[in-house]
Amino acid sequence: MIPITKIIPPPPENNNPPSPQTTALPWSLLEVGESFLVPYDGVEPSLLFTRVNGLKSYQKRKQPGTNFIIRTLPDGIRVWRTR
Repeated sequence: MIPITKIIPPPPENNNPPSPQTTALPWSLLEVGESFLVPYDGVEPSLLFTRVNGLKSYQKRKQPGTNFIIRTLPDGIRVWRTR
Protein backbone atom coordinates (compact mmCIF):
# COMPACT_ATOMS: atom_id res chain seq x y z
CA MET A 1 0.00 0.00 0.00
CA ILE A 2 1.20 3.53 -0.78
CA PRO A 3 1.51 5.73 2.33
CA ILE A 4 -0.42 9.04 2.49
CA THR A 5 1.45 12.13 3.72
CA LYS A 6 -0.22 15.33 4.97
CA ILE A 7 2.75 17.57 5.81
CA ILE A 8 4.28 18.14 2.35
CA PRO A 9 3.01 21.38 0.70
CA PRO A 10 2.40 21.41 -3.06
CA PRO A 11 4.99 23.12 -5.27
CA PRO A 12 4.25 26.57 -6.68
CA GLU A 13 2.09 26.56 -9.80
CA ASN A 14 4.73 28.06 -12.07
CA ASN A 15 8.06 26.30 -11.64
CA ASN A 16 9.42 27.80 -14.87
CA PRO A 17 8.58 31.51 -15.04
CA PRO A 18 8.93 33.23 -18.41
CA SER A 19 12.33 34.68 -19.11
CA PRO A 20 12.65 38.46 -19.26
CA GLN A 21 13.69 38.11 -22.89
CA THR A 22 10.31 36.76 -23.95
CA THR A 23 7.81 38.66 -21.79
CA ALA A 24 7.76 41.99 -23.63
CA LEU A 25 8.55 41.27 -27.25
CA PRO A 26 7.15 43.73 -29.84
CA TRP A 27 5.18 41.22 -31.92
CA SER A 28 2.18 43.49 -32.48
CA LEU A 29 4.36 46.47 -33.42
CA LEU A 30 6.12 44.72 -36.30
CA GLU A 31 5.31 45.73 -39.84
CA VAL A 32 5.88 43.34 -42.75
CA GLY A 33 9.63 43.16 -43.46
CA GLU A 34 10.68 44.33 -39.98
CA SER A 35 12.44 42.20 -37.38
CA PHE A 36 13.67 42.20 -33.79
CA LEU A 37 16.46 40.33 -31.99
CA VAL A 38 15.99 38.43 -28.73
CA PRO A 39 19.49 38.21 -27.17
CA TYR A 40 20.55 35.03 -25.42
CA ASP A 41 21.58 36.83 -22.18
CA GLY A 42 22.80 33.61 -20.58
CA VAL A 43 19.81 31.47 -21.64
CA GLU A 44 20.55 28.21 -23.45
CA PRO A 45 20.02 28.92 -27.20
CA SER A 46 17.79 25.88 -27.74
CA LEU A 47 15.59 26.82 -24.76
CA LEU A 48 15.23 30.41 -25.97
CA PHE A 49 14.40 29.19 -29.49
CA THR A 50 11.70 26.92 -28.06
CA ARG A 51 10.19 29.78 -26.05
CA VAL A 52 10.22 32.21 -28.98
CA ASN A 53 8.80 29.57 -31.31
CA GLY A 54 5.93 28.97 -28.86
CA LEU A 55 5.27 32.70 -28.71
CA LYS A 56 5.30 32.81 -32.51
CA SER A 57 2.53 30.20 -32.61
CA TYR A 58 0.55 32.16 -30.02
CA GLN A 59 0.93 35.41 -31.99
CA LYS A 60 -0.22 33.76 -35.22
CA ARG A 61 -3.44 32.72 -33.43
CA LYS A 62 -3.80 36.11 -31.75
CA GLN A 63 -3.18 38.05 -34.99
CA PRO A 64 -4.83 36.03 -37.80
CA GLY A 65 -3.31 36.62 -41.21
CA THR A 66 0.19 37.32 -39.89
CA ASN A 67 3.24 35.16 -40.39
CA PHE A 68 6.60 35.23 -38.63
CA ILE A 69 9.86 33.39 -39.19
CA ILE A 70 12.55 32.91 -36.58
CA ARG A 71 16.21 32.11 -37.01
CA THR A 72 19.04 31.30 -34.62
CA LEU A 73 21.95 33.71 -34.99
CA PRO A 74 25.26 33.95 -33.09
CA ASP A 75 23.97 36.82 -30.91
CA GLY A 76 20.35 35.71 -30.37
CA ILE A 77 17.07 34.69 -31.98
CA ARG A 78 15.82 37.02 -34.73
CA VAL A 79 12.11 37.26 -35.57
CA TRP A 80 10.86 38.62 -38.89
CA ARG A 81 7.29 39.43 -39.86
CA THR A 82 6.65 38.15 -43.39
CA ARG A 83 2.90 38.72 -43.67
